[in-house]
Amino acid sequence: MRMTKSEFGHSVMVSNEEYAVLKKIQARGKVPVLGIQEYYREVADKLVSRGVLNIHEEDGEEYYVPIRSKNA
Repeated sequence: MRMTKSEFGHSVMVSNEEYAVLKKIQARGKVPVLGIQEYYREVADKLVSRGVLNIHEEDGEEYYVPIRSKNA
């Protein structure tokens, strides 16, 4: 388990697997939702629900994007 910051600057506990997915998305900047396997999409959706990732729509396609803390 690891801690990471949420959208509002709060610490959120994530599993090692969630952390690995988060770091890969942060490294790429944005990742198409349909461009990753379904299992990892479910992991990313959990991170979205906890405020650790965002979904951004661009040209009719959805992307996972890293959050930008509102308290930073």
